[in-house]
Amino acid sequence: MLDKKPSQDFHFKFEHHWGGVPSEVQQFEAWSKKQKGILRWILLNFALPWYAKWWLEWKVDKTMYDVDQQIDQWNEKEKTEPIVERKPSEVRGLDDFSISSYPPPEQWYTGPLEVFTSSEIPPKETQDTTKSTDKEEET
Repeated sequence: MLDKKPSQDFHFKFEHHWGGVPSEVQQFEAWSKKQKGILRWILLNFALPWYAKWWLEWKVDKTMYDVDQQIDQWNEKEKTEPIVERKPSEVRGLDDFSISSYPPPEQWYTGPLEVFTSSEIPPKETQDTTKSTDKEEET
């Protein structure tokens, strides 16, 4: 009774990645989906989950190793000892201390947060809340 046309039975599956470079796991999955028969089933049900887990653990270990290397480099820079100067003070038994480090605190961090060339804090004239603007109070 119903005549099926060939276009009604046509099924096409496609995948689209929204930009970026596909990872090794995504490339392996795409390759596995192109295989035929029992090989496809084995790859998608056994090899792909195992590879995805292994790849994620490897990626985390690699990143943590890189972070450890950066910390070691940072610690090498921080090994300089602070300079402590003691001066006698006016109070007997109490010395004045001066502690300085290298580099000075002004140079400790120069990252992306220092993007402003001028200060966002208004001048002291506008900050002074004790000044009265009322002419009656001044007299």
